[in-house]
Amino acid sequence: MIPYTYLIHHIPTNTWYYGVRFAKECHPDDLWVSYFTSSKRVKALRDQYGDDSFDYEVRQTFNSINAAREWECKVLKRMKVLSKPDQWINRTDNRAILNEIQPSGMRGKRAWNKDIKMTEQQTVKMRKPRSNTSKMGRYERTNVVLENMSQSQKVSWKKVENQEKERRFARLKTIASNRGNRGQKWRFENGKRVYYRP
Repeated sequence: MIPYTYLIHHIPTNTWYYGVRFAKECHPDDLWVSYFTSSKRVKALRDQYGDDSFDYEVRQTFNSINAAREWECKVLKRMKVLSKPDQWINRTDNRAILNEIQPSGMRGKRAWNKDIKMTEQQTVKMRKPRSNTSKMGRYERTNVVLENMSQSQKVSWKKVENQEKERRFARLKTIASNRGNRGQKWRFENGKRVYYRP
């Protein structure tokens, strides 16, 4: 495996694509022979114009996948591909994705689904809470869960709950015994502070 970065130029549209390849058995000789990038936009251009409408070159090889990926990101940021969608086929610098759903000229305009009305059934369904336990307290919810369990599930639930209680009690006991005089009440006797447990 030899990870590498590559540059592809689509001649008819004068657009560019910079990418990285780091598959299991990849080799720079695979470029434009068995590997044609993972980009859907490049594939669409290949389907429309053919493979001969592209120039391609391997730009750099690397010893590790991380080095190759970081280099690709660095180059894409340096070339400012996100701010030049008319020159670059890339729609990401592998850190941020260019939002094509709502381009910058569309900001502040109405959403596509603004005028679509919901049916009465959808409205009722949205108003109904997902479960009837949403406004219950913790212990009430636990009881509802227990009601819906089989007997064997209830037994195992209680065992786990009791083990957890025992663990908590043992931990508190250990903390209390390690505290020494902390947390105890005291009073003065003969000018000295005397601790006692209430």
